[in-house]
Amino acid sequence: MGLIRIRGIPKKGEYQEYFAKSLTIEFATNIFYMIALFAIDNVVFQLPIALHFLVGAAELWTQLSQDEGFTLRFAYYIVKNRVEILITKQKIEIYLFFYSVIGVFLRKTSLFLGVFIFQNILLKTKCNQKMMIAQSNIKDWYRSNLLENSKVPQPLQKLFGIIWIGYEKLITIF
Repeated sequence: MGLIRIRGIPKKGEYQEYFAKSLTIEFATNIFYMIALFAIDNVVFQLPIALHFLVGAAELWTQLSQDEGFTLRFAYYIVKNRVEILITKQKIEIYLFFYSVIGVFLRKTSLFLGVFIFQNILLKTKCNQKMMIAQSNIKDWYRSNLLENSKVPQPLQKLFGIIWIGYEKLITIF
């Protein structure tokens, strides 16, 4: 519904162009992520979609509501911070990828889940500005708190450096 609201209905014969332009819209990439949710029984993996739904519901509530109560103030607060919430949503998706990779070894997640989430992140990294911002924010945090922090032992800094280099190579390989 959000995709149709933003992009409209595709015209006959323009499906490829419509699909290509739709990949830059958050709603389209959420569709791919939601497909994976059918195979996931962990509530944590539903958090990114719930955050996006919260933003959409708040936008709708501010347009429809005549009430000046707490719910409308809360909805305005969410709409005002929309960009930050959606960037946080992207960060959560990146963290869920790391969780799913570690979870394979702890037998909490499957390899399929890790690959699927990685594919979703890869698609968003190529097409979505908010994902690029989230990647940059995480990289800056990672560098300042783990790689260049004198409180972190040198062997761990090297390990974290190898992990991050591997992640960056995965993201830029395609």
